[in-house]
Amino acid sequence: MKKNTEPLSQEFEVFTRGGEEERRFLKWFIIGDIFFLLATLILMFFAENIFHMNILSWKHYWILFFANVIFFSYFVVALNKNFKVWILKYLLAIYAPLLVGGWIYFSNPEYIKILLGAPVMMLAMIGFIFYNSKVLLMGFFTIFIMFGFLFFHLSRIGSPLQSYDIYLIYVFLIMAVILYRAIIEKTKVFFKELVRARSELEEAKTVLEIKVKARTGELEELSQSLEKKVKVRTKELQEKINQLEKFHKLTVGRELKMVELKKEIKRLKKNLKNNSNNSN
Repeated sequence: MKKNTEPLSQEFEVFTRGGEEERRFLKWFIIGDIFFLLATLILMFFAENIFHMNILSWKHYWILFFANVIFFSYFVVALNKNFKVWILKYLLAIYAPLLVGGWIYFSNPEYIKILLGAPVMMLAMIGFIFYNSKVLLMGFFTIFIMFGFLFFHLSRIGSPLQSYDIYLIYVFLIMAVILYRAIIEKTKVFFKELVRARSELEEAKTVLEIKVKARTGELEELSQSLEKKVKVRTKELQEKINQLEKFHKLTVGRELKMVELKKEIKRLKKNLKNNSNNSN
């Protein structure tokens, strides 16, 4: 049973075989990452110059920016070189939470409570992009440990979070991963059924094409056989017609000769009678 389910699960997982599908996904991921960096840049500009809020310093922003560029360059090289492409989904599960965690770490502690929701949303994104429970659990443990370091850091600088806040965050994170995993497994079953149904339809289509091809071949052979029989029968009929024509010609010729003979006999009788009269 495992041999049948494994190929089905790979039908909708990203980074399993390496190819155009993975490159397309990585292209959109790069676009999303660039959008994230630009959105953060615009947010920092408006926050500092318009709202006079210091969410993230420019020094920390450029540290995160270049770290992001270096780390993502490895993804591009790995995908173009096509070596161990399947590892990229696990690296992305670690990279994405750490990138968001870096933003939270360098941000102003006043906005920590708002930003802590981002890793949980990142966990959902990781799970539903890859539909792989192992990748989801790896992202969960990355966020779990990252939260621990963040809370330790915040406690040293005077954390704005109370102990019950930390407790609720971890409880919510655990509940989220359980919910996401249940949804992923249920969706994978649904997808497997769709893939299996598609496979059965393709198999039925192949069998039908083979049957149609075989039946077409039989009909072609039958048509050729009928053509041969028609030709043979036509030839036989033509020979009989030729024989009848010959018989007809012979019959008509004999009748004509009979008529001529009757005329000749009648003429001879007439001459004989005339000769007899003359001699008397």
